[in-house]
Amino acid sequence: MAVIRGPGARRRLAAAAAAAFALAVLACADPGLTIRPVIDTPVGNDDATATMLDAISLTVAHARSDRDLVAENFKNGQTLDLSGVPFGDDLVVHMSGFVDQSSVAYGRTCVISVAADAPAPSPHLFFSRTVKFASLDIRPQPRIGGLGIPYLGAALLIGGSDGTKAVQAVERFDPLTGRLDMVGPVVARNRAAQALVGTSPPRALVIGGSSSDGAGVGLVEMLDEHGIDRLEIANMARIDLTATALT
Repeated sequence: MAVIRGPGARRRLAAAAAAAFALAVLACADPGLTIRPVIDTPVGNDDATATMLDAISLTVAHARSDRDLVAENFKNGQTLDLSGVPFGDDLVVHMSGFVDQSSVAYGRTCVISVAADAPAPSPHLFFSRTVKFASLDIRPQPRIGGLGIPYLGAALLIGGSDGTKAVQAVERFDPLTGRLDMVGPVVARNRAAQALVGTSPPRALVIGGSSSDGAGVGLVEMLDEHGIDRLEIANMARIDLTATALT
């Protein structure tokens, strides 16, 4: 058993203990690393590029987690150095762009690994506007007073006029592929009603409305992405009627 004598010895022992404790804390602490993401942006599309931002936020989280481990905000023009990134093999860097208080752009990296015995990674991050991603080089026919019917994730564009004559072509727009296809022609009518009927798959039903001479149209047209069928039903020749889909 050690015997400590005198106040000087006790002070030296306390200082040594404090120094040993400080070394232990430093040895166990995870200082993290500083990483600088490589920002990739859309090429050749000004609508999708995030410009004129007021601020950018960088966060780090584990993959499939919404809890931020590190978060830092940067003003426009500041270098995007994210410090204190913890060690881990399933980390994701998220980047958000702000105009005033509104989030208008977003990007993220793939899963990255940050290790104490490896250089800090420079992960690539695709960053683009979220309010408008792209402009499509498609031109649907101009329509005044036509119908836009939601159909199986796409839209069927029907009827109306171009200002001088009736538009008889039916177009189908698919936002997933960006394609605009022609389905076929319908009879010219204004102020028609529409509803979805059937379940496997459903078909769009267009009824009523008026022809160019003002008479009611007694023709029911059933549309899907493959084509158009027509039925003559005289008592459907009504103007300003409504159609309700029933189960």
